[in-house]
Amino acid sequence: MAQEDYSIRFGQQQLLVEEPVGSGIFSSPCGITGLTRSVTTNTNDIDLPPCDDPDAVIWLGIDPVSKRMTLTFTGTLADKALPVWDIWSMSADSEESFREVRWYRNIGAPNQGYWEGRALLTEYEESSEGRGRYTNSGTVVWDGRPNWVSIPPAPGITTPVSIPATAPVVGTPFVGTVGIYTGAPTLSYQWFANNVAIAAATAIGYTAVAGDIGKMLDLVETATNASGSINTKSAKSLAVVAA
Repeated sequence: MAQEDYSIRFGQQQLLVEEPVGSGIFSSPCGITGLTRSVTTNTNDIDLPPCDDPDAVIWLGIDPVSKRMTLTFTGTLADKALPVWDIWSMSADSEESFREVRWYRNIGAPNQGYWEGRALLTEYEESSEGRGRYTNSGTVVWDGRPNWVSIPPAPGITTPVSIPATAPVVGTPFVGTVGIYTGAPTLSYQWFANNVAIAAATAIGYTAVAGDIGKMLDLVETATNASGSINTKSAKSLAVVAA
């Protein structure tokens, strides 16, 4: 098995923090060099006495009671990240102390995505020794179970877009056939006449006008999802004819 088939590089998992609050913009605070994600299950012990021997040693059973997801980080204190850590750690309002946080995984389908939820920075420390540069560390605890959001792979082509083999006729809709893609993308279109984009011709079908007579049409279809986009282009049509 090749190394890349099973190992995960450091940068493929990241702590992302929404900043500013409510913006919907997430970024990784600069300077982090170590990350640890922990899921802790709290349990209750219960005696499981053997029914056929009251003097035998009693084994303990456990019942799961609660779970918690925690992330701890260490790093070199970066001046550009100071506002994030200062505001988050020093907030005096209990509600403002929460941030939307993501544990992001960029390791390919089906594992690419992120855990997201409200979280508290419960511990934070900046330190320096021997007149050296400052390091920082902290603990982030999610408020309840974070939600998993899967990110699909970038679109892949199964069947490209195509157009009819017949000549386009002025005034008659000329409709292409939608391509087929992996990755559940959204589709957009652009028609061309003699390699020049036709203004506002951005649907799967196009109705030629008199100015198109003698020109050859083709259609570009763009498939887009959260991971990227890809284009396919149809063959050129026969020359546009009058009605």
